[in-house]
Amino acid sequence: FGTTVTEVLENTPESVKVRLSNGDVEQYDVLVAADGQWSRLRKEVFGEHAIQVVDKGAFSAFWTVQRQEQDTDFWTIHQPLRARVIETRPDNHGTLRASLSIMPASTAEKQAWYHATRSHDRKVKIDLIKSEYGDVGWVAPRLLAGLDTAPDLYLQAVQQIRLPKWHKNRVICLGDAAYHPTQFTGMG
Repeated sequence: FGTTVTEVLENTPESVKVRLSNGDVEQYDVLVAADGQWSRLRKEVFGEHAIQVVDKGAFSAFWTVQRQEQDTDFWTIHQPLRARVIETRPDNHGTLRASLSIMPASTAEKQAWYHATRSHDRKVKIDLIKSEYGDVGWVAPRLLAGLDTAPDLYLQAVQQIRLPKWHKNRVICLGDAAYHPTQFTGMG
């Protein structure tokens, strides 16, 4: 609820002691690092040398758009040319989940996508997505129009995370922080 672990102070077979973002120091039986593919806690506890990142050469974007009358209750997939995929999936909130994936054809295109994934500038992400998918028909124009107001835009390189083990003393990694098999396997 707004308080995060900023530092692991001690990790023994008996307990784990952490500093929280509010300044408190707390001791727990277990610390679960579930902070995603770029887990800061995993890097701190296991070290970068223990983390293997297997790049799959693709990128995916996800966001939510308003559901419309013509939308079905089925997951739909469209595969336009140039190694691109567009998917829509209804959710249980009355909205539609949009997903785009691409495998860039050149080193320059791949670098542009990497830059966008690591950028904190939302406009960089949106501009790249729109430029790559602007020529696609189907529901692409509607999905791209929804990017500007989407509260939940997420853009990520498709990479698999591998660790030799998922725990160290009282710290365990779960989900994308531990064994991220890529979003192509069902969202991590």
